[in-house]
Amino acid sequence: MKGAVVAFNLSICPTGWQVYTPAQGRFVRGIDKPGGTTDPDGQRAPGTLQSDMVGPHTHTYNDLTESAHGGFTNDHDHPATTKQYTTGSDLSTGPETRPKNVALLYCVMN
Repeated sequence: MKGAVVAFNLSICPTGWQVYTPAQGRFVRGIDKPGGTTDPDGQRAPGTLQSDMVGPHTHTYNDLTESAHGGFTNDHDHPATTKQYTTGSDLSTGPETRPKNVALLYCVMN
């Protein structure tokens, strides 16, 4: 069917197909249903592109600290205190945010 886009585990498109350039280096996302809220841009037209984005977020963790009695436990009660810390999203381990993925060649039928 002309216009069909298929992912191939090949390095070049088969005869009768050409590279579907909008998919190069991108994740493919299914079109949201009419009135849906899965895609923040709503229902988009086939082939439209969406820029990358990392929304603001924080990470909260608790640090359990022993009392001023040196952190050792024995038969006496030593109340502990809990401190809560929040970190921002400005630290990174690489140039992008992405899930695990597999590279495939997307081709469109001529």
